[in-house]
This record gives sequence, structure tokens and C-alpha cells, in this order.
Amino acid sequence: EVILVEEAARQAQDAKMKSQDQNVWDIQENLSELESQKDDIILQASQEVAGNIRSQMEQLLQEWSKLSDTHTTRMKKWHKAMEQWRTLDSGTKEITSWLETAETKLSTARNTLNPTEAENLYQELEVSLRQHQSDVTRMNSAGDEILHNAAAINAENLRGKLELINQRWKVLCSEVLARQRRTKEHSVEPTEFTNEMDDLFSWIDETENIIGSSLRPNTLYLEALLEKVKDREDEIAPRQASLFNINSSGAKLMQSPKLTEKDRNNVHKDVENLNIGWKKVTKEVPERIRLIEEEIKKVRSLNEDVDNMVKWIVDTRAVLEKQKGTAKSVMESDTSTNVVVEQLNAIKSRQSKLNQINSSHQKHLESCKDLGQDVPDNLQVKITTMNIEFEQLQDLAKSMTNETKSPVNEVFEQSRQVQVAMEAKTQSLPTSTPSWIELDRSIGELRNWLTLLEHMLRSQKVTVGDVKDIEHMIQKQKTHLSDIDSKKSQLDHVLSASARLQNTMDNVEDRQAVQKRTERLKLDWDQTISHVTQRKTELDKMLEECQAFDKLYAQFEQWLSEKESELDSLETQREGSDAVTKHEKLQEDVNKHQETVDSLKWKAEVMITDHTNDDTQQMKKQLERLSNRWSILLNRLTGHWKALQTTRDSGLQFEPSLIDFLTWLEGAETSFKSLADQTANQDLPNNQELAEEFLEQYRDLQAEVDSYQNTFDNLNHTGSQVTGAMVAPDSHKLQARLEEMNKRWLHLMEKSIEIRGRLESNTEQWTRLVKTLQSLVSWVNDRQVELQKQQPLGGDLASVQRQAVDNQRLQQQLKLKRPLIEQSLNAGKFYLSEEGEDALYDSGGESTDDSYPDGIPEKDARHLIHKMRNLLRLLNRKWSDLNQSCIKWQDKVDEVVERMIIFHDTMDSLHDRLVAAEREVKDWPNVAEIIIGELQTEIDRTKSFQLRYPLQGEVDDVTDQANRLQEADVILSHHNVHKLENFTQRWESLRQMLQDRLQYLQDALIAYGPNSQHFLGESVDSPWERAVAGNKVPFYINHATESTQWDHPQLTILMDALMELNKIRFAAYRTGMKLRMLQKKLCLDMVSLQMSVDAFDNHGLRGRNDKLIDVGEMIQCLSTIFEAAAKVHSELINVSLSVDMTLNWILDVYDSVRSGKLRVLSFKVGLILLCKAQLEDKYRYIFRLIADTNAFADQRKLGLLLHDCMQIPRQLGEIASFGGSNIEPVRSCFEKANGRPEIEASHFLEWLKLEPQSL
Repeated sequence: EVILVEEAARQAQDAKMKSQDQNVWDIQENLSELESQKDDIILQASQEVAGNIRSQMEQLLQEWSKLSDTHTTRMKKWHKAMEQWRTLDSGTKEITSWLETAETKLSTARNTLNPTEAENLYQELEVSLRQHQSDVTRMNSAGDEILHNAAAINAENLRGKLELINQRWKVLCSEVLARQRRTKEHSVEPTEFTNEMDDLFSWIDETENIIGSSLRPNTLYLEALLEKVKDREDEIAPRQASLFNINSSGAKLMQSPKLTEKDRNNVHKDVENLNIGWKKVTKEVPERIRLIEEEIKKVRSLNEDVDNMVKWIVDTRAVLEKQKGTAKSVMESDTSTNVVVEQLNAIKSRQSKLNQINSSHQKHLESCKDLGQDVPDNLQVKITTMNIEFEQLQDLAKSMTNETKSPVNEVFEQSRQVQVAMEAKTQSLPTSTPSWIELDRSIGELRNWLTLLEHMLRSQKVTVGDVKDIEHMIQKQKTHLSDIDSKKSQLDHVLSASARLQNTMDNVEDRQAVQKRTERLKLDWDQTISHVTQRKTELDKMLEECQAFDKLYAQFEQWLSEKESELDSLETQREGSDAVTKHEKLQEDVNKHQETVDSLKWKAEVMITDHTNDDTQQMKKQLERLSNRWSILLNRLTGHWKALQTTRDSGLQFEPSLIDFLTWLEGAETSFKSLADQTANQDLPNNQELAEEFLEQYRDLQAEVDSYQNTFDNLNHTGSQVTGAMVAPDSHKLQARLEEMNKRWLHLMEKSIEIRGRLESNTEQWTRLVKTLQSLVSWVNDRQVELQKQQPLGGDLASVQRQAVDNQRLQQQLKLKRPLIEQSLNAGKFYLSEEGEDALYDSGGESTDDSYPDGIPEKDARHLIHKMRNLLRLLNRKWSDLNQSCIKWQDKVDEVVERMIIFHDTMDSLHDRLVAAEREVKDWPNVAEIIIGELQTEIDRTKSFQLRYPLQGEVDDVTDQANRLQEADVILSHHNVHKLENFTQRWESLRQMLQDRLQYLQDALIAYGPNSQHFLGESVDSPWERAVAGNKVPFYINHATESTQWDHPQLTILMDALMELNKIRFAAYRTGMKLRMLQKKLCLDMVSLQMSVDAFDNHGLRGRNDKLIDVGEMIQCLSTIFEAAAKVHSELINVSLSVDMTLNWILDVYDSVRSGKLRVLSFKVGLILLCKAQLEDKYRYIFRLIADTNAFADQRKLGLLLHDCMQIPRQLGEIASFGGSNIEPVRSCFEKANGRPEIEASHFLEWLKLEPQSL
């Protein structure tokens, strides 16, 4: 099927295709003949032969079907390719021929000396380029298709040919269009320049008026003014470009030879004045914004301060009134008194804030007085009310303080007397009785604890509707009950002690006093238990109610979201009958769920009523959200049903009304045409009687036309609605009929005006024109109201698309009305100009011309001119504003539609991704069920999942798009807001689950994996237990003494044994014996140097000497070392004990603060110095640790090495004899290098042979 490029090959392939086509036809004829003979042969043949014939024929027909389909497809492709070749051949020939002609013209235009002739040639070329653009596009399209299917080798010639033609086309286009641009750039139209400059002057004047507005002390006024000034600030940037164009055009215009010197001076002055005004305005606008914002801030601050003060006064009054009445107990009286005193102190402290508010208000009054304005009444009322209520609050607090003062003092006095009496009785008690002081202290402790618990019960409020908060509070109540149970033994002890004390007392009053105090404690105890139990029961009931509510609410919310989406799609439905059926089904479903809504509201209201002492704000907000969404759904359903009914009724009545109107319109056109022909006679003005007769006929016809004006408007309006409800073909037909009707109506209006101009006097014409202008102003006002009703922007795609359609219909109405409005405006301007008035530029003063139309008194004429001028201005302004508003609104709606489509697509994509992620996570096993060997696999799987589903960016993208829509004044629908909240909650839940799962897996791997410290628990015996801190550093717990320590118990014993060696007199022997004992206890005397080096290399520690190593890595390395040593000394080495003690010792030496990390160099040096090896081999190895690739070491590295070496005697307590500073040893060692900045291993060993004291 490869299409060859060469002509000969193409003809050969064409012949081959025709031959194959003929062969296929021959096969079809043979098959037809066989099919016709089959039945006769089967009748004559045996059953077996007949069966074979049938099967062979069926197989043959299947093969034929395949061949026929393949052949048909191939022939279609071939014919298509041939058609493309014909298009390409004809196109290339035509374009090539035209290019040669065009290039000749271009060459002539370049070389000619006649500018006019050159300009004409360039214009001809420009027109010709536009005409041949489609031919070039078709040629390239056919060429691309052929090249796509052609063989690579044979396509080169064709590709080269097309590229050559396209190159010549581009060169020609670029030169012609460049000439056109240069021509336009060097020419300036005076009219355009003047209009642009007038527009900018007008903008500057309007801006000066806005920024010159006074600052009234009204927040709404200031905010509106700020919005206007900010709008002007936003317009500065685009207006700056306009100013630049004006300056550039003005400079070019002043160089034009067509202008006189006077005109040049005028242009120069205008441009200069424009720039001066521009600089002034652009400087004042930001300053004005700052002043307005400061004023708004002041006004708002004052209002907020007043509101806050009033709220505080109301709250404080409520607190004080709650404390009124007689207290039930001494403690409650004390509490009430404290509350009153606290509130009185708060009132005194608030006095300064009140004075500050009054001072600010006074300054505000003075400022308003200077501006000649009044302070808003509402603010004045607030200030007055605030001061009055504050004084009343002060009086209330003082009166309550006096009321509570004497009872409280009396109680305190009684309490003091009782205490004195009890102390006296205590002194008189025999020494053999239980101590009354001890009993009194125990009772006091229990009562204080019970009081604290009661206070906690009163202060612990829970958020109704928050299940987690309720569960947390229930757990607190369980803790309280547990504490009460634990304190029960203490209460029993107090009660028994009280009974024994009473038995030893002879004085009846003393016994009664002790008994009364004990009974009061028992009563408080029982009340507290009752309150805690009651609170727990209340919370259990609340939890059950909230869980039931949440479950029902979640189900209903899911259903509600589905119905909102269904209604969204219904509102965009265009076919009537199907839409009605779907609406009725949706309405039925909604009606069924009314009971669910009522149940949810009832449950919420019951919880709010039953739990008033707790925080019910969340439940109230949830109830409010539910009611709002349900009301909006019901209102939308009602509105949609009304729209469907209106559309259906309009559709039924529209067609007959349209036919009747068109029938009448045809008759009216005939009548007007006849009257126009009769009044066209030039002698008509001389025949007054005939003119009056024609005028009477015209008025009758015009009255009939006026009576049909409402019918015409209704048909247009209804037609727009019916068009929107129809499918595409019928909609286009009806739209065409409406456009034709509007054209005929406008033609009728023009004919009417023409006839009226011939027949009516100036007075009648002017009066009629005024009425027309009034009706047009009214119509434009109605359209403005209609446009305002479309706003604000909808919160979902269906709403915004509906607004776009509505505005397009409105623009269509404006388009149809435009000719009549423009004709009326032009007529009005013409009439006014005849009378010496200019409708657009008149200053509003009366005319001094005394010539008025015949029959019009001077006063009436002036009134008529003034009224017409006002109507013209009003209509011109409103018509211009309406058109601009429609265009701006359409641009805004179109932009939001594009954003909303992207927003919905992004939400759908995010939903799909979240569903896929949640489905995958759902199948993961629980962490507790994963075996140890698969922990790392699950960790990798979780990390891979996080990489495959980077949903945070998508969630942020959806949120950003929502924010940008809100910045564009889009208030998102409840459905979209709910989806956004749902996405955020689901992603947050998924993200938290992934983080928790990864943390659990990693903790499990650390605790139980191959690199865990779990096996080291065997290194200690009871009562000791090995534990691990947060940074993985081990510590040890003694359960017998309930104490903890960093050191291993065996290492502690070892350190004590080492202290016994301090009795040895000579330091060298003493230190040597300590080192030997430490080496043997840690089993490092059985670890060879090579074992340690191999372990370092196996764990990747080579070349990492300056890096840090953590506890886990140290344990792995030590395990490898001691496991290797245990293979040689299996009976002598306990691996877990040796690893744990060596780790503990290394941490004591190099990480005494237990940070959990130390340098790899320190780790290696500590092990190497205590391992089994010759001393020189050890020194050679540790030197290699600090040497560079050339086996040299500098002073800094040697200092680090010596510092690590000297930490060992420091830990053994021998730092006074061995160690000290590493500065002097480094200097001493480098003396062997004879002044060189680096040393070799030989220098280091030679220095060590001198036995330096530090080592």
C-alpha cells in the first residue's frame, strides 16, 4: 500500500490496482455461478458429499468476505490518495505560476521610483496574498497526507518541492506585510489622535473628580470611594500605554507637512497639558488611597472598639446577675464573692479603655464638624448606649459587693472560731488517742482534692458533635473514677480513725464535732462520685447521639451531593419532555427525604437543648449548613420547574402568535408602502387638504403599529427562551425567522419615520421624537436591570454556562435594537443642530437664538429643546454603558467558564486519583500482621506509593484554582465547596495514614529487624532491664530500686574494680593493669586487628572517618566483630554482653552526653587501641586513618588522632599522668619532619619509640 511519488510508478500502481479490481470481480462472478449450481449438485449427491460441499462453500464464502473487505478498504485508500495527488498537482502548478508573477511585481515595486505606483503594487500583492492563503493551506494539507503514507526514499523529492514553494511564499508574505506595517507606523490619523487624547483627558477629569471627593465618616461610603479610586489605580497601567501612544503620535503629527504652524502649536499645548494632568493624577491616586484606608481603619477601629465594649458589658452583666441570690454553702458564697470582686476589678481596668473610646469619638466629632458633616446616627447611639450601660454595670457590681461582704465575713469569723475551738480541744486530748491533728490534716487533704475534682467537672466543657472530643472527655471521667477508687482506701482509713477517736473522747461536744466533720466529708465524697458518674452517663448518651447523628448526616450529605449534581445537569438540559420527566423523578426523591431532614433537625435541636452547659456552636453551625443547603435545593427545584413550565407554555403559544404577527406585519408593510408612494409627490406641501388627509391615514397606521409594539417585544423575549429549549437544527431555523422578523419591523419603523417627516410639522416631529427617546430610555433601563439580575457569577459550571447563554441572548436583543437607537440619536442631534444646539457638547445654558419652529411659543420651544437634549445625553450614556457592561460581563463570564471547565476537570481527575489511591491502600495488610522479613518490602512499597501518588500538588492545584475563582468574584456553590472539603479531608486522612504506617513500619524494623537492638536485652539479668531512648541510646532500669542509669550494670561493677587498682603506686603499671582488665572484660583481647578492619570495610566505614556514626550502625559493626571472634572462642565470648558493654564503654569515652552519634575516627581508634595486635601494627593502622592519599598527615589531623587516643586514659582517671594537651605532642612529633608541614608514618613511629608521655 506504499504510495510511490514518481509519476511513472504511480501510473504503474494504478494499472496494477485496476487489474486486481478486475480479478476480484471475476472471482465474484465465479462464486455467484458456484452458488447457483450448489443446490442442484447437493440434491444429486450423497449425504456425506453434500455435507462436504456445504462446508467447503461456507469456508469459501468466508474467505471471499475477508478478501472483499480488504479489497474495498484498499481501493478507498487508493482513490483518496489519487484525489490528494490531483489536488496537490493542480495546487502546486497554480501556486508556482502565481508566485512567479507575484515575485515579478515585487521586484518592480522595489525598483520603481514612483511611490504611488509602488504603493499600488504592494496593495495588489497584499490582496492577492489573502486570496491565495487558502490555496497554500490546501496544498500543504494534501502534501502532508501524501508524505505521511509515502515511502521514505521516494518522498524526498516531493518534500523538497513543497519546502521550496513554502519558502518562496514566506519570503513574499514577510516583505509585503513588513511594508504594510512600516506604512502604518509612519502614518498618524488626526481623528484617531484627537479621539484618543479626548478620551484620556476625559479619564483624567473623572479621576480628579473622584479623588477630590470629601471623606465622610461612613464606612460604606468610604469603602465605595476606595473601590472607585482603586479601580482608577488599576486603570493607570493600560492608560499609560495610551499616553505613550498619544505622545508618540503627537510627535509624528507635529512633523506632518499637512499641519499649519498654529495647528502644531495647539497639538503641542494639548500634549503638554495632558502630560501635566497625567503626572498630577498618577501622583495623587496612591496618596488618596492611603488616606481613605487610614480613615476606614479609624472608623472601623472605633466601631469595633464600641462593639467589643458593649459585648463585654453584656457578658459581665450576665455573669454578675448569675451570682445574685443566697449562696447554698460557704464554699459557694466564697466563690460568688470572688467572682464579684474579680468583675469589679475588671470594670475598673476597663475604665481606661472606655475613656480612650470616648476620646476617639470626640476627635471624630471635631473632624466631622470641620468638614461640615454629621456623625452617623447609629454610631452616636452606640456611644451613648455604651456609656449608660457601663455606668449601670458599675452600680450593679458595687451593690453586689456590699451584699456579699457581711455574710462572707460572718462565715469566715465562724470558721475561725470553730478552728480555735478544735485546736483547744486537741490540746486537751490524751496522748494515747489518735492524733486529732493528723486526722484533721487527712480530712482537709481529701476535701481539697474533692473540691478540685468538682471544679474540674464544672470547667470541663465538651464540643457537642465532636466525637473525638467527647471520647477524650469520657476517658477523663474514667480517670476520675479510677482516682476515686484509688482514694477509697484513704477515705476508709479516715473514717475508721475518726471512729476510734470518737470512742476515746469523753466530751460529747467533741465527739459531735468530729462526727460532723467526718459526715460532711462522707457527704462530699458521695456527691462527687454521683457527679462524676452522672457526667460520664451524660457523655455516653451524648456520644451515642452524636455517632447516630453523624452516620445519618453523612448518608444524607452524600445523597444531597448526588442530587445537587443531578440538578446541575438538569438545569443545562435543553430538551423539554425528557427534562420534565427527570425533574418529576428528582422532585419525588427529594420529597421522600424530607423526613430525613426533619429527623436530622430534630436530633440536632434535642442535643443543643439537652447539653446547653457544653459548647453547642459546632452543632448549631452544622444544623445551619444543613438547613441552608436543603432550602437552596428546594428553591432551585421550584425555580427549575417554573422555568420548564414557562418554556413549555411559551412554546405552545409562540408559534400561533408568531404566524399572526407576521400576517399582520405583511399587511402593515403593504399599507405603509402605498402611503409612502402617495406622499412622495413634491407638490404635497402646497395641497394642505390632501396633506391633512394623508396625515390622518398615517396616524391611524402608526397607532396600529404602536399597539403591536408589546406583541413584538414579547415575541422576541419568548423566542429567545424557546430557542434555548430547542435542539440545534430547529433552534437555527427559529433564530433565522426571528432575525427576519426584526429586520422587517425595523424597516417598517424607518418607513414610518420617513412618511412622518413629509407630513408632520416640526412640532409634531419633535414631540414624537421625544416620546421615542423616552421609550428607548425605558427599554435600556429594563435591559440594565436584566443584566444586573444575571449577576453575580454562578458557583458551578452549569450556572456560569447558563449566564453566558442569557447574556448572549441579551446582546442579540441589543443588536436588533441598535439601528432604531442610533437612528433616533442621529435624528435628535440633527434637529438640535438645526436650532443652534449641540446635544453632546452644550453646557446647559439657554439659547440666545430667537428663531423657533412655526407655531411654537418661545418658552415651550426652549423646554422641548432642553428635554430632548437631556434625553439624548441620557440615552447616549445609558446605551454606551449597557453595551460596554454587556461586553465586559460576557468577557468575564467566558473567562470564568474556561476556568470553571478546567476546575471541574481537575476535580474529576483528583477524585479518580484519590479513589485509585484509597482502593490500593485498602488492600494493604495491617502492620501487626506483617512478618519481620517483609518489613523492608512494605516500607519500600509505602515510599513507592508516595512517589506514584503525589496528591499534595493536585490538592493544592484544586485549592489554588478555587481561590483564583473566588478572587474573580465567583462564590462557589455548596456542592463545589463540599467537594473541596471532601478532597482535603480525604487527602489529609490518606497522608496521615501513610505517615503513621511508614513510622510504624520503620519502628518495627528498628525494634525487630535484622539491625535491631532486641537481641541485646539478653545482656542484663533481673531485676535489670535494657531500654532504648528516643535517639536509640540504651539505658538500664533497676526495677528493685526503681532507678535508671546510662551504664551497663556489669560495666558499673568493672569501673568499681578499676577504682581498686588506684592503690598501685606507679602510674605506668597502674594504667597498664586498668587497660588489661578493661580489655579482658570487654573480650577485646580475643578480637584481632584484622577482624576489626574487615568489619569496618564490610559496613562501609572506609573513607568515612570525618563522618558521624549512630548507635544502630555501631551495634551492627560490633555484632560483626564479636560474631567473628565467637567463631574462634565460642565458649569464652557472650556476643550480646560483649557488644552491649563495648558499646556502653565507647559511649562513655566519646559521647558522655549521650547524643547518640560520634565520629567514625573515634569509634575506630577506641576499638583498635584495645584489640589484640602488636603495638606497632596498631600505630601504623591508626596513622593510615588520618593520612591522605599520599600517606601524609598534617598537624590538624594528628591533633585529632592524639585527642581521641587520650580520651581512654581520661576515662580511666589517669589523665593527670597520661594525656593533657595535644598541642605539645604534635609540635614534638613534627620536629621529626625537619620543618615540613606534613609527616609520614615513619616520622610518627620514630616519635612513638621515644615513648611520649601522652601515649
